[in-house]
Amino acid sequence: MDIGQILQEDLPEIANFFLQHLDLQHLSISHPITAILEHDNDPICSSHALFRQRFGITTNPFLRQLSVLRSICIHRFLDSRQSEQSTALVWGPKALASLSSPLLSKVTLTVYLERAGRVDQYGVDWVFMDEIFNCENYLCLDSAYGFDGNESKLDESLHRYCRDLNSLDGVWPWQISLGLQLEILRNIDMANSLPQELVEYTFNFLANDSLSLKSCGLVCLAWLYASRPYLFRRLSLDAKGYKTFFDNLQHSPPRIPPCTSYCTILVLINADWLFEEDGEGFREVVLHFSQIVVILSITHTTAPSFSHLLKAISPFRGLRCLCLEHFRCRSTEMGAVTGKISSSIDTLSLRNTALRRFFMEINPSNIFCNVTNLDMGQILQEDFPEIGKFMLQHLDLQHLSISFSCHINDCTAHDVVLSHPIFEDENNPVRSIHALFRQRFGITTSPFLRQLSVLRTICIHRFLDSRQREQSTALVWGPKALASLSSPLLSEVTLTVYLERAGLVDQYGVDWAFMDEIFNCENYVGVRSITFENIGPANTLGLADLLTARLPRSARRGLLRFR
Repeated sequence: MDIGQILQEDLPEIANFFLQHLDLQHLSISHPITAILEHDNDPICSSHALFRQRFGITTNPFLRQLSVLRSICIHRFLDSRQSEQSTALVWGPKALASLSSPLLSKVTLTVYLERAGRVDQYGVDWVFMDEIFNCENYLCLDSAYGFDGNESKLDESLHRYCRDLNSLDGVWPWQISLGLQLEILRNIDMANSLPQELVEYTFNFLANDSLSLKSCGLVCLAWLYASRPYLFRRLSLDAKGYKTFFDNLQHSPPRIPPCTSYCTILVLINADWLFEEDGEGFREVVLHFSQIVVILSITHTTAPSFSHLLKAISPFRGLRCLCLEHFRCRSTEMGAVTGKISSSIDTLSLRNTALRRFFMEINPSNIFCNVTNLDMGQILQEDFPEIGKFMLQHLDLQHLSISFSCHINDCTAHDVVLSHPIFEDENNPVRSIHALFRQRFGITTSPFLRQLSVLRTICIHRFLDSRQREQSTALVWGPKALASLSSPLLSEVTLTVYLERAGLVDQYGVDWAFMDEIFNCENYVGVRSITFENIGPANTLGLADLLTARLPRSARRGLLRFR
């Protein structure tokens, strides 16, 4: 129903009509100026009491009776074209405070302003409006729109009166105002009419952009709930803030799900507190996260021993990925491994961690028995024997990502994994690339990498890095790793480079002709792409031109990619 220019004498008959049509679902009105049938002894909720206290009159009983009302629109709530103020400034809040339909999902207010700053000239009690939109009668409200009738922007003038998502620092979901989401939308039904597939694609596209996700949460209540799994899927706790975080969880309103219910990625920074005996922090982490977290990252942390680490991660039964970065153990003694680790862990990431010590601890008991994705960084020469043993226990590795230290060790004329030289039949065409590598570098390829028969991708980080004064050992061990691979399933090779300018690609003495030979040997027949990822300021197009000229056979096969 849409009625306009309501006068005071119209209200009795309008009220009679409403009382005969209690099944009204959509109501649009303009300029209500008074009310009738007001009874102080009517049962009223808090919004009605607040309205009576604020304006000295009661709310409208006939509007309270519209129990199936779904939407309401008040036209010309603000109108700067009129010399006199609109009565909607009083009767608009009266109408809004009167509604008690449990099905109410949409409220629209139209305004006409020459400029946005005039929103403050009309004495609107925005604090009270915010109280209305957040009372119990508006729990199911999907959206409340401010619709600007003359194309001017309402910018921040209205937003600062409302406790909306923009006022958050991205931490507490229960501080979000569920009632009022002000948006300037020409088509007010646009958000609710979008296909669900498109909405999900939007959130997936913005999954790593927290500011954009917050903006999506302002569109409507449905989008607010849809954005929460993305906004709070990753939580970080450090030594300073974890106690406050858990205290706030205990005092959160029970009707609003805490952010921990959406967390699947947990990052613990400076988490020495995690390993304290009978520590409160460990108990809280287990209580809130052990059943839902699938990715656990522990960074810049020192544990008393390796067994303490196993004890800390053993409650995470659904864990899929364990990331350790700048992780150390104070005790260097080899102890018996007794922790029961989830068999669901298939990804292991070790960055700037004592790799030799870590693999020495886990190799005897083969704790991580189902690892198919391995990421490890800053490999030293003394790490290779234990890394080799780990790989020989995990021949089903599918994705390998490695980086090397930034100093050149002496290259001994024997394999870095086994302690004795390996001789190969140079007449074997399948092993010809291994013979070429031994001829070029004086050492053999790695037998443990040859055994990875289901490897699909490999990434070598910092293959070239102009930030380091010393050359990276990746200049030797990178080609060694690439020449060692013989998996028929290998499809993607990625090399990351950091260069100040593209011309520095020739400064490091890389044998690009031999690299081109590797990429075109029989072991690389199934490879679909060889990607050079430019993470430095060098011009990517210039780098692409130089590398295309130095890898002509790979370029002719269409293998080279640059990003």
